[in-house]
Amino acid sequence: MKTRLLSTLFSLILIFNVIPNSSYAATENTLGIFITNIGIANIGSVRDYGDQAGEQAMRFRPKSGATYDAVSDNSKVVKVTGIKLGYDEIFYEDTGRVLITGVAVGSANLTLKETFKGKTKVVGKLKITVVNANIGAFSNNTTHEFGLGNQSSSLRFINRNSNATYSFKSDKAGLTLYTKERYDSNGMLGIDMNATEYGRYVVAAYETVNGKTRKIKDITFYIKPTVLPPDSITVKASAIFIEEHINFLDMNYAYGLHIKDQQVFVRSGNSYVPFNWDTYDGTFTEDYAVFGLAGSVEKINDLFANKPTTVTAEMYRIPRFSNNAADVEYLKTIKVTFKF
Repeated sequence: MKTRLLSTLFSLILIFNVIPNSSYAATENTLGIFITNIGIANIGSVRDYGDQAGEQAMRFRPKSGATYDAVSDNSKVVKVTGIKLGYDEIFYEDTGRVLITGVAVGSANLTLKETFKGKTKVVGKLKITVVNANIGAFSNNTTHEFGLGNQSSSLRFINRNSNATYSFKSDKAGLTLYTKERYDSNGMLGIDMNATEYGRYVVAAYETVNGKTRKIKDITFYIKPTVLPPDSITVKASAIFIEEHINFLDMNYAYGLHIKDQQVFVRSGNSYVPFNWDTYDGTFTEDYAVFGLAGSVEKINDLFANKPTTVTAEMYRIPRFSNNAADVEYLKTIKVTFKF
């Protein structure tokens, strides 16, 4: 019973996650067994469902032993392509799916009929509104302010047209946006960027279908110099990842903290071992109030505290894909207070 409830809750969360916050009016499910009473569809037969893409469908709760048929009253807007019953790879449970293709922007009424023990009746009616794709922010970076380098643009497609390709054009050199396959809660097709120069940019987003291109919108970006953390930081946690405390992070570099003259460790399975056995001083992580955990280069560390305390650490950076200790650059000294 608990598993079933969790599955149902997950399904409802998915439904509302894939429906964008917008001015589209919710149309009442006037009759029946449809799971949602909001019929918003994108153009095409495939829809993004969080970190998956699947057949675009309006879902309902089928009756065991029944068969179903569905019809659209405007096939120039919404075309019904079939019905599937059984296990749903998007919702991870059994559902009924009226498979649809969004043909053009507009509205159509979907009618679902059920045949059970020789009797046929209408069990669901749903108005479906097909909308054009849009682009919106998925993080709190709604002012589109970034540092240099390759990174996510914090943008996502809303109601992405599965038949379309997307492109971006900046008003000047120094910023490039591009699509990239992605498998996360913001959709299957991500929007990444590469900034090489500081400044203000206006980027036009375009959608192309069957050789015809539509401008979606203009988006203004601000590429700014990196702002390092203040000289003193308090974290209400037992660890600090210094990149989280840098504004307009330059993604060309990796940043870390190092406690001077202290042994550095690295993960090895479920335990910690010295980063460099040649300089190992016989201490363990528990011997320190705060210890540094390195990635591939010593001094580019995250700090972990064994108890609430304050420590002085040196901040360094290195070109992000370098493993050469000679490339490490000192930036400043920071006092870190752990409270937990």
